[in-house]
Amino acid sequence: MKKVLALVLILLLMTAAMVGCSQKAATQKSEEELRAEVKAELEAEQKNKMTNNEMNQDALIESSYNYYKFKADTKVYFDIDGDGTNEEITYDTGNGSYDDGKLMVAGYQPIDIMLGGEMASDSFNIIHFSDKYGTKMNMIGIFDSGPSADPMTTFYSIIENEGKKSLANVGKVNAMIVDVSDYRDPYNISFDFSGDPYRYFSEGMVDDFYQKAFLKEGEGIEAPVFLTTIPQTWFGRGLFTYDVNACSLIDDNEKYEVDYVTYAVLKVVKDVKVYGDKQRNSDHYTLKAGQNILLYAADNQEWIFIEAEDETRGWVHVDDVIRDNFEGFVLFG
Repeated sequence: MKKVLALVLILLLMTAAMVGCSQKAATQKSEEELRAEVKAELEAEQKNKMTNNEMNQDALIESSYNYYKFKADTKVYFDIDGDGTNEEITYDTGNGSYDDGKLMVAGYQPIDIMLGGEMASDSFNIIHFSDKYGTKMNMIGIFDSGPSADPMTTFYSIIENEGKKSLANVGKVNAMIVDVSDYRDPYNISFDFSGDPYRYFSEGMVDDFYQKAFLKEGEGIEAPVFLTTIPQTWFGRGLFTYDVNACSLIDDNEKYEVDYVTYAVLKVVKDVKVYGDKQRNSDHYTLKAGQNILLYAADNQEWIFIEAEDETRGWVHVDDVIRDNFEGFVLFG
């Protein structure tokens, strides 16, 4: 390759010499300029041969096979649009301003990011997104803790609309996107009713459950979703997939009416009916007072699936999950 480029340089120099008399010095490239062009071509070729980690070693914070975390305000080289060539990407946090942050991808119109100052993240992410509907694309994630400490990651990607490609917002999740290895799932540890049921909160696993999202290879992004059916602050875990018509991430659970995985502990203070199905006319049992229950799943409409210390399992209607019947509701903010 070096021999070819050297030959190109010689030919360019010869061409410049032949046309120099008629073209004047104003349009003639100097030997120094020609050498700079060849050097730039060599550097570009080398960059395309290097792996993302090698090329971005000064900016890279951590990575796995489908997840990268980079420093903000630093140039990163990544093939974000999938055309086989790395683009120069910079997340400019704005250096203290609340409204002048920018996401810049070479070859595309930059996007203003309404972050900055104390709220600006000092990093950003790139993920190899894939979901259960066959969508595969690279996404840039920018995290914002917000003025109320409500975590949110907004994703950007290169999309094509009416034959034109552009850098665009493709949705968000109300969480910080992390590598799957950094997510601690409370359900990976057997729940022990005989001990302190709230120890999972103190050990930080519920914080992860409520505040972190991660990419599930070939399925989508698993992320927390704020639930509204009982008198406490609580979240379910849902799956976010990409809607090719809306050009945006969507809550797959909500669209297809799939139950959210939940995690919350309450204590029964008054006997409550537990149903075998999501119908009031289904078989039902009595949930006895004086025991703790774990809220396993919810449809965020009418029903919550629970398990109790006495091994009672089933669905409780949200109308019954009130302060007269349970205690231990937790409110944040």
